[in-house]
Amino acid sequence: MSVFAKLIRPLVATLVLSGSAMATPINDPIGDFLPSYTGPHNGDLDVVKAEVTLIGKDSFNFFAQLNGNIGTTPGGFYVFGLDRGAGTQRFVGGTPSVGVGVFFDSVVVINPSGSGTVNLLGLGGGATPFTIAALSGNSFSFNLAASLFPPQMGRALADYGWNLWPRNGAGNNAQIADFAPDASTPRVTVVPEPATGILLGLGVIALGVSRRRAKA
Repeated sequence: MSVFAKLIRPLVATLVLSGSAMATPINDPIGDFLPSYTGPHNGDLDVVKAEVTLIGKDSFNFFAQLNGNIGTTPGGFYVFGLDRGAGTQRFVGGTPSVGVGVFFDSVVVINPSGSGTVNLLGLGGGATPFTIAALSGNSFSFNLAASLFPPQMGRALADYGWNLWPRNGAGNNAQIADFAPDASTPRVTVVPEPATGILLGLGVIALGVSRRRAKA
């Protein structure tokens, strides 16, 4: 087996695995329901892990793990807020006032049935419906095209912020069960597309092999 072949095999395996594993999600404390929340304290409305990941420049992955099986709470659903550059603390002025530190100018609403909507808020906003497989178990993950979330104020896709909140209805802020992560809007995690990562790795290996041959 050539030196190049010996080097490439573990690289390809590693890059493929890393691309499928995506990023390490953010942990959220178990049982940290908001004091303002008036609904049932069911596990499917309690976030354990969450993450929004930019894959290359083409899509966002939305991931969440809950503390119970999805669908336990009638009327429960999930909302990811994204800050594309014009985000504000939109819940602070509501009833009751919640969400300090949570900035967003667009939301992704996803129901246990798999139906969802991307809503761009403010001037020039719009709503785009989408459908994925029905949610099951205690976690879900789905991808949406980055083109659904045009930048605001010149912000780059990699600098978007996010937060996740489960709800048991859409009437008022007292129906928001949890913010994950609490009181913050972290940046999305950025990972290259698997094919891009492999090509970059191959280029590095090829350069190393050519240098070894030149020295020989």
